[in-house]
Amino acid sequence: MQRTKQNHAWRVFRLLLIFFCIGLSLQFTSCGKKQAENTVFSVDDLSGKKIGVQLGTTGDTLVSDYETDGSNTTVERFNKGNDAIQALKQGKIDAVVIDAQPAQSFVAANSDLMILPEEFANEDYAIAIAKGNSSLTSSINDALNTLKANGTLDAILNNYIGENIGQTPYTSPENVNRSNGTLVMATNAYFQPYEYYENGTIVGIDVDVATAICDTLGMTLKVEDMEFDSIITAVSSGKADVGIAGMTAAYKNASENYQANYQHVEKIRQAFLDSLTIPYEINGGGPSLPHVINISFPDKENGPLLTLLDLAGFAVSTGSACTAGTVDPSHVIQALYGKDSDKLKTAIRISLSEENTAEELQALAEKLNQIIGD
Repeated sequence: MQRTKQNHAWRVFRLLLIFFCIGLSLQFTSCGKKQAENTVFSVDDLSGKKIGVQLGTTGDTLVSDYETDGSNTTVERFNKGNDAIQALKQGKIDAVVIDAQPAQSFVAANSDLMILPEEFANEDYAIAIAKGNSSLTSSINDALNTLKANGTLDAILNNYIGENIGQTPYTSPENVNRSNGTLVMATNAYFQPYEYYENGTIVGIDVDVATAICDTLGMTLKVEDMEFDSIITAVSSGKADVGIAGMTAAYKNASENYQANYQHVEKIRQAFLDSLTIPYEINGGGPSLPHVINISFPDKENGPLLTLLDLAGFAVSTGSACTAGTVDPSHVIQALYGKDSDKLKTAIRISLSEENTAEELQALAEKLNQIIGD
């Protein structure tokens, strides 16, 4: 991945802290009737607390320092920001560190949450492009410079953020010549207002910017939704051309270690599957990245299974965002097998990263063998 701050980075984000509304704003916390009293009122109060972050984000990287400073701070990592918010509302963690705009969206939808006014960090957002792809890097930089100069980028941002939301929607020009191929954009569509689902379609700031880039370059845009920590792998391996999902310069380090990380995840994934002594089926079929295992166990409903795994300390998912304490069926499994498929009741998603160990995956396999084997 390459990133040139002058060109790729076209917006600045703030890491904020969400907390229950007995406090102020920089993290999230809650003021529900049955929630524990908030004890986080500033960054200084994070030591010794349970902090929620989205796995693989800059918030994850920065907050990780608290785990090794001797303060007994615990960092809980979630596949989606919304999962962290649900854990916060349930009193499982004390605060969430997340980007400013998603934080504001979560607070707007949850009256028991607030944002502390103190910022946790400032960084530039960027577009991830594979190392060595200098031609695409140059083309996108040129397109971004054009879109910045003609006011398109500002109009897109203003359509989602500020006082004029919804008043300047981006629309592709008519009769665009798209003879220059397809641009595949890898993203994680649970990051409102940058990328999120609306009526079954991925929309948001990043999608509009990518669309405008494609309009400028004469290309067709294809958006691929995936786990956030799989985006670098997708771009580095060539499965996607760009990664646009709140990426920062921190991911340069991830791309430099890509090969070793990929091989590690591939190895522990296969060891996990080899350790299962119960019938299973990998959903989707065909080649896939090793970082996500979408798996079904015949006649074993995913709801009770997730509960038992959660009680045992394993964080897995059905593959979709949680809302109001419920788990929706995976839109990916629906698209693959249909809305009436039994797989919607049996599929679970296991997300892996270079931070996972063979021992963790072995323990999960043993627990699954125990639960389902019984």
